[in-house]
Amino acid sequence: MLLPALTRCRPLRLGLAVLLGLALLQAQAQQLRLCQTESPRYDYRLALTRLLLEKTAQRGEPIALVRHGQGADPSQERCLELLRNGEVDLVYLPPSPARLAEFAALPFDLHAGRLGYRLLLIRKADAARFARVQSLDQLRDLVGGFGRQWADLAVFEANGLPVVAGPGTEALLAMLRAQRFDYLQRGVSEAYAELASFGGSDELMVEPRLALHYAWPVYFMARRDRQPLLQRLQRGLQLAQQDGSFRRLLDQHQGRDWTRAAIERRRVLELKSPWPEMTPPALAR
Repeated sequence: MLLPALTRCRPLRLGLAVLLGLALLQAQAQQLRLCQTESPRYDYRLALTRLLLEKTAQRGEPIALVRHGQGADPSQERCLELLRNGEVDLVYLPPSPARLAEFAALPFDLHAGRLGYRLLLIRKADAARFARVQSLDQLRDLVGGFGRQWADLAVFEANGLPVVAGPGTEALLAMLRAQRFDYLQRGVSEAYAELASFGGSDELMVEPRLALHYAWPVYFMARRDRQPLLQRLQRGLQLAQQDGSFRRLLDQHQGRDWTRAAIERRRVLELKSPWPEMTPPALAR
């Protein structure tokens, strides 16, 4: 007598199983895989990504930003390789002609022009030496440190500034302390945090009166088959600009360092960009 009841329940169970499977697939599809999540370096970009997704989310839609792998963040070129292979969904990197030729990009500077202002990390013993620098020509007498895979290396080469290459920020700070070169340029939002976290920072300092400036935007980039993702982020940016949440988030994450750097009181040395046609309008200082 129980068989008919079990038979009647089977379609219901199958239906529930299908719905559950679809829900799981939807949740997985809404995960956004990233390879740059190191704190505090990428806190702002992660927060901005989440904000833009929330601005465009359907009611009740979960937002899940998922880190690729374990350990230290991959290099920029490794992130692009992961993107190329479909192992991550989105990167946020400075553009170059090669990158824009291969990947789809949202041509909006996530840092509103601020990342193009660079401070110099130097040895405290060299403070008087840098105090005499008044021009780009005088800076060319000094040697900077640079990451091997940093795309703005082309900017320094285009402006005739000599550099010594290193594998990454931590190693470069150690090389600076060891007198392998004279300065390390970093963004305003990077300089103070990286110096504070470096073990040998008692010997190093942020040079107090100079800054470099060049056009250096950061774009969202994705594979060309992920255009809908970039379109969604673009809609989110438009909404965040309209309601002021973009500017509030930027100031929340970078306002303190920006005030501390006091760019308006520094001598700003202008560097020309090797790719002026790719430079979007800066939103503001």
